[in-house]
Amino acid sequence: MADIYTPPPDTSYLLTESFYSPADGGDVWAVAFSTGSGSFVTAALTLIITFIFLTIWDIIAVTALLSVRDNPSRRREAAMVTMSNANDPLFACSQMANYVRCIIFKHRSDPPSSSLKEGEAAPDGEKAAGSWDTAYGVIFCLVAFVVFGGSTALGVVGPSLVDIGTTAPVRPSQARYPDVVPNAPAMSLARFGLLAPAAMRALGSVEAAEVTLRSRVNIIQDMTTLGTDPGSGESIYGLRYTYSLSGVELGLRYGADLSLAVSGSCQTEYGWAVKSGNLSDDADVYHLWNRESARVLVPIGDRDIRYAPRASFQPHPDMDGRQGPNYEFAVVVSSARRTSITQGSDPWYATEPRKTPDSRFNATHWMKRYRPVLSCKQQDTWTHRGQPLNSIRDLVKAPGLRLAAAIVKVLELAFTTPVVLNLGNASGDSALRSRTTSPNGVIDAKESTMYADMERLLLAAFVASRSTFTDAAMFPSFGQYPNIFAAGTADPEPGAAGFVVSSPGIQTFSLAGLIILPLLLVFLMLVRAVLGLVIKLKLKSAVPRGDDAASPTKWARPYSLAAPSLLRAIYEGRSGEGRDDWHCEDPVAMPGTSSSGLTLCKTRHCKAHFKAPEECPATCPLSEAFTAMKPEQKKQAEECPRCTGHLPSKKPKVEDKSGASLVAKDAASANS
Repeated sequence: MADIYTPPPDTSYLLTESFYSPADGGDVWAVAFSTGSGSFVTAALTLIITFIFLTIWDIIAVTALLSVRDNPSRRREAAMVTMSNANDPLFACSQMANYVRCIIFKHRSDPPSSSLKEGEAAPDGEKAAGSWDTAYGVIFCLVAFVVFGGSTALGVVGPSLVDIGTTAPVRPSQARYPDVVPNAPAMSLARFGLLAPAAMRALGSVEAAEVTLRSRVNIIQDMTTLGTDPGSGESIYGLRYTYSLSGVELGLRYGADLSLAVSGSCQTEYGWAVKSGNLSDDADVYHLWNRESARVLVPIGDRDIRYAPRASFQPHPDMDGRQGPNYEFAVVVSSARRTSITQGSDPWYATEPRKTPDSRFNATHWMKRYRPVLSCKQQDTWTHRGQPLNSIRDLVKAPGLRLAAAIVKVLELAFTTPVVLNLGNASGDSALRSRTTSPNGVIDAKESTMYADMERLLLAAFVASRSTFTDAAMFPSFGQYPNIFAAGTADPEPGAAGFVVSSPGIQTFSLAGLIILPLLLVFLMLVRAVLGLVIKLKLKSAVPRGDDAASPTKWARPYSLAAPSLLRAIYEGRSGEGRDDWHCEDPVAMPGTSSSGLTLCKTRHCKAHFKAPEECPATCPLSEAFTAMKPEQKKQAEECPRCTGHLPSKKPKVEDKSGASLVAKDAASANS
């Protein structure tokens, strides 16, 4: 919709407002930000995607714990501990892969049941359990890998899927396009001046991005198939070109309904030169299409030839007001007698020796007279919803038209005549590439070609066509000149908001994507919350009442297999009874309690042993209860650091200098 050379100003479009951005599959509900704000939106999307996958993994981990039957094997419990404590799917994947490796290559089956006699094979049930343990590890290893890969990939490319381009809705008050005022030469001149900057931007875009644009415009040069002109004996050259545009590229809302296909051809025409009688020393004369009414002069006076070549684009006389898709025009080059520093053989730049060298660069060549006119035919094929139109003027009558009337009128004014013809006349002296390389009228004929000049103009015509509505947002204030989008009033027409503009300073996001991703995260968090609530309710119903014995339940696994619960179980020992210093409802122990440490044995690949704490009673006795305890229970309580503060104090025995204990001395004194 717009090219890199000159983007529209910031005041010409609206940001942070919802709109429908044109797309091939239909308009997309979107919102536009500046590139600075867009970077924050991208970062927020990355965080949301990350949290989505973390929540998904949390749900998967809980599901993995609850999917196992009661009384699982020790192998399965080891895998369940991994799933319970692996908040990162990559860590879970690596640990589950190691789990599977150990089962397959190191421990192919669980130790046989204690009830089996020596040499007796394990029952089929135990073998099946081992196979299911392996399957459990493989399944959740693959699931963890998929979640990790999806999180990593979508965290990078996910925001780009929501980023749909660099378009924004035009500000209606800034939409302008000059209307045509009939029978008003002064207004026509003013309109020409208003359109000229757009032509310069199109030519500048070609210079800046010719390689990119060249892939969109197909231009074929005919060098040898057109024969020789019988009158002059010179070879006939030509070219053919095609390009296409869609309404989406034009930036039109509902642009997917509209498309344009352009095809044209040109060839050199020598027969229109009028050489009868003595050749005039003032000008070369042409009768275009052999019509005297279409007379064109190429001045060759001394003052005229001091300027570099230029071209004029002339429409066929019968094309005025014609509504058909075929259009004829001629390109007349004014290069005769222009000075060159080198010899040239191109049809427009063929040279001959000068009688006297030009003082500028001591040039000894100039172009021959009566350079051929380029006769061109172009066909514009418009299609609306798959139905071809006779011309752009028939668009207003197309069935099912959803384009605003102001948009249709702009299309009629911009495309009734070939864009390359309008562009060539609007660009003036800058139309030919050869002139842009000449600072003072002297050119290099060897490096100048008709094909290079026309290629540049055709690429610029493609750019100008695609930028028609972008240019409409870049016109200055018209003053009293009529504006199609205003219709003679201060308020813009409804169609003024019917197109978008593109700029590198814009970042556009799909509004549906911006809404769906946070909603998906909220939904997954609600699912996880409901799952947690179900687990709590199941646990509440599983708590024993009265003298009922507690039974194992899988609903406790998300809590019991967590790392703090497993560490608490180590401190509780084999008795499995609760302790005062670390209650089963608390995730952490009481302050001041001692810790055990990790130790390694002499086994080569030891994964460490956890040194259990000294055995302590389940409940520390009070002073009154201590005296009634058995000797072994008293010893256990005395050795427990946790119970020290609850036991009766003992007076230490202190020896005097004579060696007798102070306690014995006190007793003797009491007896006396």
